[in-house]
Amino acid sequence: MSAAQIRIKENRNMDIQILDIAELLLFVLLICTCIRIYRQKKHKGKISLKTLIMFLINFIFYGMVTGTNYHRTHPGESKFQGGITYNNVRIFICSIVFCLGLAIMKKMKKLASKWIITWAILCTVFLIVMSFCEIENAYVSFSTADQAEKYYGIEKNKIDEIYGEDSIEVLYLEDRQMNSKIIYKEEGGWKCTSHSEIKCLYNRADFKKDNTIVVRECTITGELYISVICGKKDNKDFQISDTQNTIFTKKEFVNKNGEQISYNGYLGKEKPKNYVIYLDGEEISIDWNESDIMIV
Repeated sequence: MSAAQIRIKENRNMDIQILDIAELLLFVLLICTCIRIYRQKKHKGKISLKTLIMFLINFIFYGMVTGTNYHRTHPGESKFQGGITYNNVRIFICSIVFCLGLAIMKKMKKLASKWIITWAILCTVFLIVMSFCEIENAYVSFSTADQAEKYYGIEKNKIDEIYGEDSIEVLYLEDRQMNSKIIYKEEGGWKCTSHSEIKCLYNRADFKKDNTIVVRECTITGELYISVICGKKDNKDFQISDTQNTIFTKKEFVNKNGEQISYNGYLGKEKPKNYVIYLDGEEISIDWNESDIMIV
C-alpha cells in the first residue's frame, strides 16, 4: 500500500471517528434537552419557546449525523438520503427560519395559533421555492464527483454514468422517470449543473416503435450526451450504432412505462454534421433544426 493510500485510509478513519463522537455528543445533548422539557412541564406547567427551539435544532443535527452514519454502514438499504444533502440543507434552513419567526412572535406577544399556522404555510412555500434555487453552484465545490452525486441525492437511484472530457452525465430515476444531471470539473473541484445549464438539443419520440432519442448539452462545458431509450420486449437486445462510432453503454431499468433499455453515449463538444443513428436496421437522420419530434 502506497503512502498516499495510507493517508487516505487514515483520513477516512478519522472522519468516521469524528462522526461517531458527534453522534454520541448530540444524543447526550438531546437527552438533556428532553429532561429540561420534562422539568419545565412538571414545575412550571409549560415549556419555554427557547427550550423548544433548542430541542428542534438538536433533533435536526442528530438526525443529519445519524443519517450519515447509517448511510455509511448500510448503503442502499434506505430510501432516506441521510447527512448533509441538497434537500436536508433546505429543510434545516427552513426550520431555523420557522424558529426565528416563532421567537419574534413571542417577543411581539403575537404567539397565537392563527399566526403560527400562517407562518408555517409561508415557510413551506419558502421551502418549495428554495428547492428550485440551486444557489450552491456559485459557492460550493466537491472534491470528487461521487460527493456531488451524494449531495444532490442522485446516487441511490442512478441508472448510468457517461464520461466526457470535462464532465460526467448521471442518469437517474426520480418519480419513476429518467432524469439527467451533469457534473462538471473546474479548478476548485466538481460542480453540478442547474436545470438551466442543461439544454435539450434534440428529442425524438417514436410511439409506434416505442423508442426515444434525446441529445443533451452541458452549456458550461459545451459537451453533448445522447440517450436512446427503447421499450423492452421479449428480452430483445437492440442493435445500435452511429456515424460517430459512439460507444454506447446498455442499461436496463423500470419506469412508469414499464421495463426499458437505455443506450447512452458521449458525442463530444460539437454537433456532428450529417449525423445518423442506426437502430435495429432503421436509419435515423438527425436534423438539429428540428429539436422536438413526435411520431404517432
